[in-house]
Amino acid sequence: METDSIPLWASIGGEIHFYPITADLFVGLAVLVLLLISSALVSGSEVAFFSLSPSDKEEIKIGKHKNHHILRDLLSVPENLLATILVSNNFINIGIVILSTYLVHNTVDFSN
Repeated sequence: METDSIPLWASIGGEIHFYPITADLFVGLAVLVLLLISSALVSGSEVAFFSLSPSDKEEIKIGKHKNHHILRDLLSVPENLLATILVSNNFINIGIVILSTYLVHNTVDFSN
């Protein structure tokens, strides 16, 4: 049996209208991209910190590089480090959801 394909919007009973593109949309998209990159970097830092091998941790412990003392301080309290990373990533992800909703709401008219 052959059926006619009906677009989804027609089966719902309305049309979707798009608002004109404004500078706010481009700024919002740029901020959205920055938030997505930030989320990726924070998630990557979580993986990097918590996948260090014992030999890597030992090298950091005895290392004389100027950043080793910062890493020693961060790794000395792993619970606080993990909590900070997870909370910051959650805030970034909440920002992504809020901004995405705002951009879609101001770009697409679903009133029909």
